[in-house]
Amino acid sequence: MRGIDREPIRLLSHIVELSTIIYEAEENNNKEKLSNIKFTIFSSYIVTFIILLVFLWFSVRKGVTQPFLRNQEESLRNHQLAMTDALTNIANRHAYNERITIEIEHFHRHKLPFTLLVLDIDRFKSINDNYGHEVGDEVIRGIANTLKMYVR
Repeated sequence: MRGIDREPIRLLSHIVELSTIIYEAEENNNKEKLSNIKFTIFSSYIVTFIILLVFLWFSVRKGVTQPFLRNQEESLRNHQLAMTDALTNIANRHAYNERITIEIEHFHRHKLPFTLLVLDIDRFKSINDNYGHEVGDEVIRGIANTLKMYVR
């Protein structure tokens, strides 16, 4: 039995032994022995429960739950990055596609109107051509910041 955890085997042998004692006590109608056995079983359950609570408490304190929380935070951060334009920090086309579906379903369900704003910057190419891409980026950021102030 080298390399095998013997604790479950010991536990099983204790259960068999306890079952035998209970059977003998019932056969002999020994109520005192039965009540002692029941008390022992109940005490074992209480001690096991307390040990489990202590183990959980130490696990939480030592950060066993931290990897799970980090994965959740990372997943949320990745989702936000996938839905946000890097230049403007406003919702991108992917976010639009997801949101428009939700809004249309909401409209059909509640019969409440909604507004859709589609924006095009006229002659934007000439801004990039005449003043450079850095200025063009600043124009786009400025428009995005203005939109953020007025759009929910």
